[in-house]
Amino acid sequence: MFLGNLIYLLCGVTPYPPKWVMFTSRFVTGLGAGVNTVLRTYAVTASTVSDRSRSISLNSGSFALGLTIGPAPAFMGVMINLICACLVIFFFRESNVGLQRNIATENDEHLRFFALPQYDRLAIMTCIFTRFAQMFVITNLETLGAPLSMTMFGWNKQQTVQYNSLMHGGFGFIGFVIYAISVCFDIGKMSVQ
Repeated sequence: MFLGNLIYLLCGVTPYPPKWVMFTSRFVTGLGAGVNTVLRTYAVTASTVSDRSRSISLNSGSFALGLTIGPAPAFMGVMINLICACLVIFFFRESNVGLQRNIATENDEHLRFFALPQYDRLAIMTCIFTRFAQMFVITNLETLGAPLSMTMFGWNKQQTVQYNSLMHGGFGFIGFVIYAISVCFDIGKMSVQ
């Protein structure tokens, strides 16, 4: 995402046609956004079963907060990416405690041959499909939101930007609050009685 934001910053000063520079920038940023799946997968494998919902909530809450703050200027995106890269390089310590405990309880002989457990293809395809549908809807709302609200409510460009920004900020804030409540109160473990 760092490289995508950097290319976006250089869009106006490069000798190449701006539409292709913008296309390349958004493509690279999209590839960077694909890392979210890797982060969520790592959050699952690096946490115990009891901490898993908290770990995923922190991950998703941070993503929701990022969507609330973004689309911040690309300068801010570059700075945040540099800080995160430094944090990963200097403070990140890899851990697969969630997987190792499962394997240790299944068979002590295989501890020295660490292998990933089998996966459910139907579950993976369901997750991929629902994530695609979610991102497709979000992209459509962001793309069509402005012209649709101008048509429906008769807003001018300034009102459209103002009210749509407030709505997107509200959506992000609500998402962040839901994830924060999930982390603080561990809702996943509450039983309905």
